Amino acid sequence: MALIITAYTTEIEVEKIIEVTREVPVSSAAVATEPRVLVGVGRDTEAILAFFPRNLKIRVGDTVTWKIDSDEIHTVAFLREGAPVPDFPVPIPGEDRAAMLNPQVAFPTRLAGADVESYDGAGFFGSGILSDIPQGPPGTPPNDRITLTFAQPGTFNYLCLIHPGNMTGTVEVVPADSAVALPSQSEIASQGQQESGRLQARLVLARKQAEGAADGMANFRFHSDVAADGNDSWQVKAGATEMVTGDMNTQILEFFPKDVTIKAGDTVAWGSDYFHSITFDPAPEPAPFVSPEPQPQGPPLLRLSNAAFLPAKPSPVFEPSQYFNSADLGPFSSAGNSWSLKFDKPGTYKYFCIFHREQGMEGTVTVTERSVSRVAALNPGASEFPEGLAIDRQGNVYVSIAPTGEIKKISTQGDVSTFAKLPAPGNGFLLGMEFSSSGDLYIAMASFDPQTHGVWKVSSDGSNAELFAALDVSKFPNVVTFDSNGDLFVSDTVGGSVWKVDQSGNAITWKQDPLLAGITPPVNPLGMPLGANGLAFDAAGDLYVAVTEHGRIVRIPLNADGSAGNAVVFVEDLDKIGLPDGMVFDDAGNLYVAVVGNDRVVSISPQGEVTTLGEGSPLQNPSDLRFGVGENSDTLYIANFALFRMLGLAPGTPRPGVLKLPVESP
Repeated sequence: MALIITAYTTEIEVEKIIEVTREVPVSSAAVATEPRVLVGVGRDTEAILAFFPRNLKIRVGDTVTWKIDSDEIHTVAFLREGAPVPDFPVPIPGEDRAAMLNPQVAFPTRLAGADVESYDGAGFFGSGILSDIPQGPPGTPPNDRITLTFAQPGTFNYLCLIHPGNMTGTVEVVPADSAVALPSQSEIASQGQQESGRLQARLVLARKQAEGAADGMANFRFHSDVAADGNDSWQVKAGATEMVTGDMNTQILEFFPKDVTIKAGDTVAWGSDYFHSITFDPAPEPAPFVSPEPQPQGPPLLRLSNAAFLPAKPSPVFEPSQYFNSADLGPFSSAGNSWSLKFDKPGTYKYFCIFHREQGMEGTVTVTERSVSRVAALNPGASEFPEGLAIDRQGNVYVSIAPTGEIKKISTQGDVSTFAKLPAPGNGFLLGMEFSSSGDLYIAMASFDPQTHGVWKVSSDGSNAELFAALDVSKFPNVVTFDSNGDLFVSDTVGGSVWKVDQSGNAITWKQDPLLAGITPPVNPLGMPLGANGLAFDAAGDLYVAVTEHGRIVRIPLNADGSAGNAVVFVEDLDKIGLPDGMVFDDAGNLYVAVVGNDRVVSISPQGEVTTLGEGSPLQNPSDLRFGVGENSDTLYIANFALFRMLGLAPGTPRPGVLKLPVESP
């Protein structure tokens, strides 16, 4: 927190501190020396709130110098035993809803031109606000250090009045003629470096935790939950500290994530445990949060700006032309440690922490149009997670409920009902499905049980279901599709191959190729290779296969005799199509892909150019997609699997269901 006070300054010692090495005979009185203690460490957006070293042992007559080493402001204060810690902000006498910086905190007890103070534990000593930014007219030295002589033996506790809960230290003073061996200045500096190093390591860990990169620990990841209006509420962390010890000594003055992209109608909720604000100001620069007002005698009154310290939320929905401010979300907050705001206007909006903006604590919220909308919501509490999707000739949508074996039907009016119930797949999934030309529905089930593992056939009215093709239980049948001859093709995700199943249910391995294989041994949380997955035939009859772990689409020509030609890579791009799943072609030869790993739907042109059509909320691990029929033939219907949320691999509330995405006609 940078603080500029322009109307008052104090003479302080600015000459170079001379580090004196102790060489004290144990049998004689010590020569007074001047140990040095660093006050805080860190620059820009990283701050460590501690004294280095925290504990100091000296002799009577020694003078200690505390020197600021941080962009964050601090104080050094000694209180008499039993005295309360002075409040940082205090009311202005005679004024309603007005506050000022407590003069006892802001200004030093040493008067201008006075000698170095001597402390005996009987009263109050304060450094005032320490900062390496000069306070006052040009040429005024910064109040960046204070010195104090100790006249009496004893153990004296001190603290920072701005961070009293976690920034404390002690000075143990022994008699001048004590035989106790005391550390030299170099040993004091070494101890401070060791303590600083330990906290620097915590600072590194704090960043990893805030960025979601600290495996196996409580960490924060940017994620969404369901807001009261049914849209998404995105969680942003204002500042970060190391979470294992919870001592708040390490502070990263940043927003996590710094820049967020949401959809119109979504909400952003910020949380913080430290002294931060969320401030949107349409003006180029915010008003200073402290304004000095000269007084007839003594130091100025340091008025705290109500614009900074009082919440300003003229509407629950963000309006770019108005001032919005959470005020403090940390120790002085009266409204708790969180603050939220809904956004309905597309655009990019900058915001900042009004208390740490000069250190670089800024962020943006980018709001985009909501292209993907919800057709039907399913119940995660009943394990209704849809994996495969198919559409009948009337435009009704069907989804396979992966964990339960149920097939749901969503009518053109959006009504949800049970179409058929297959045996539960146990430790596996009910997966991809497709209608045949006769109107029957074929579904892949990976149950690993010989009685149910393979491809099922469900009659057009859902009244009859039977195992159509039994498949190798060591493999993983995933997606089904038909060629123009009515033969069925099934992807084997574990084996990296494609089966061909004739109309009598006889299966052969049609194509096995290294390009279709996943990674062995498995490296993903599911514990199996994720190879061949989504299938789609183009107009020429070539089969395209999504190879999930590699972000790869492979093209396999279909020879005249029905055999497979040589497999070639059509597109491979982990960034754009990481973990591709279900696929479908349009009449112009564009391939549409549900990217289960990136909450994304993309199109791929015949030339291999990848375009993102929808990304982020409400998409959650989309697994399959199909075009509608009739007047909805330019609409993609999407199975919102929510797999990663279901398995706890991604934070946020799972929101399974069926979504739709309008696509421009070619």
